[in-house]
Amino acid sequence: MKYSRNVKMLLIVSIFMNLSLFAPIETVYFTTKGVPVQIISLLNLIVPIGCAVLEIPTGIIGDCIGRKKTLSVAMGCFALSSFLLIFSNCVPMYFIIYLVEAVGWSFFSGNTDAIIVEDVKGTNLNLGAQFSFFYAGFSIAPIIAGMLNSTILKNANGDTYRMLIILTFIFKFCSFICTIFLKLKSDISKGSNEAKIIFFSCLRKVLLEKESIFIVVYEACGRLQYYIPVLTQTMLNRNGFDIKLFGVLYTLITIITAVAQFFANKILEKTNNRFVLKNSMILLVFSVMLMISNNNILIILGLLLISIVGPIRNLPLTLIKNKEIEDEVRSTYLSIISFLVLTLNFVVLSIVGFIFSYSRVCGLAALMVVIFIGGAISVNKICLEGDK
Repeated sequence: MKYSRNVKMLLIVSIFMNLSLFAPIETVYFTTKGVPVQIISLLNLIVPIGCAVLEIPTGIIGDCIGRKKTLSVAMGCFALSSFLLIFSNCVPMYFIIYLVEAVGWSFFSGNTDAIIVEDVKGTNLNLGAQFSFFYAGFSIAPIIAGMLNSTILKNANGDTYRMLIILTFIFKFCSFICTIFLKLKSDISKGSNEAKIIFFSCLRKVLLEKESIFIVVYEACGRLQYYIPVLTQTMLNRNGFDIKLFGVLYTLITIITAVAQFFANKILEKTNNRFVLKNSMILLVFSVMLMISNNNILIILGLLLISIVGPIRNLPLTLIKNKEIEDEVRSTYLSIISFLVLTLNFVVLSIVGFIFSYSRVCGLAALMVVIFIGGAISVNKICLEGDK
């Protein structure tokens, strides 16, 4: 399979930006700084909430200033957040750091997909393969980071934690440098006075076209790979699962996700969008059903299955969202879609989490219902090119 030069460079960017040696010891580090668990939880909520709020403004900016500059800003925010963390020792500063990271993710979202689509347009390169190749960096990097983290932490102390943060900053700064070497075919910046026109034209497209609404519903109701570990870790911990094995489980999930990402496009080529989306919905429902038994082996099996389905399900959704959008407004359109997905996903999973806190079985049953109904009412309404 052939990959464009820019997609290869984006893979390197994604690997460096995800090489966080700090992530595996994040909670431990803040605990040593005397930060309460409640505050640590709030810090982690800033990124998804901040992304949702900033998605649309950063998408409009991306269409106005150009793709390359937008990506550089995103990588610069990631590097800045890690740099500030090296010298920070107070809770208010930690909140600022996480807000800067949220800004980075907002600039990154949508804009990067736009770069890949526009780079491949007019060539004989397979777009699905380009996306699959790029997103592999999100799985490869955590595996490398986990191994490096374990090696360095053999003799852990305060200085070791600081070194991990410094190394994380260096890696993220490298991702910023790599953006300089992107050579985009056409990346014309537009005047800021066009922002209003761009925003409202994309908003009308999203709200008036049923396909876009159903894409949001389908994606939001089955977007579990970032949330389900919260439920599974809670259940496993209650069942006396050895805490030392959580790290092994994390590595296993990351490897499985990487393998699934690699085969995602091959599966899509041999089937079609409709087949993948329908069966993804069924597999997600089955995965949650396994967890109702409260058996550790079945809980882990369900978690692994969700990790496999996630990247396979994401590829056709990405292709569908990009298929008929003009390059000039692509980043704004994808950002509006992302904002709606994040918001609906947050509301749905918050309700599920509330129910789960009172009854494990009822919470998981509610999640199954959400996945099935959301998928059933939307998958056949999505206009799938070539699958009708």
